[in-house]
Amino acid sequence: MLLQTPPPTPVIPFDPNQLIPLIGMIGGFVVAGVVLYAFFKSDLAAAIAERIRSLGRHGDH
Repeated sequence: MLLQTPPPTPVIPFDPNQLIPLIGMIGGFVVAGVVLYAFFKSDLAAAIAERIRSLGRHGDH
């Protein structure tokens, strides 16, 4: 009589729990990149850049 054994679970060479913080970190970098990209395209970033440029020119004369 053959006993039905459960199929062997696939062996993963790494712990899936170690993957969760990595995915979270990559997701955080993606979100930060999108936020920075949107900021650099905004008028506020242009105004800040203009102010920094004027401060740089201010010390020349």
